[in-house]
Amino acid sequence: MKMAPSSRASRRNAKNALKLKQQSRQKAKAGAWVVDMEKLEPIDRRAAGIDIGSAENYVAVPSECITPGE
Repeated sequence: MKMAPSSRASRRNAKNALKLKQQSRQKAKAGAWVVDMEKLEPIDRRAAGIDIGSAENYVAVPSECITPGE
């Protein structure tokens, strides 16, 4: 069972959270997350995949295409 926020600040925070959630839904519906593949330019045509993490990034490329020091 959900309980109503008790203080004025907590009610305001709950209202703001609801607004943000609604705005993100509207952006998703409007196609804000769709990428036009025509506008993307390849960085390295030899790369098979890129894994972008918060601490490290990994790129898969054929070993014969890598020069020493890359």
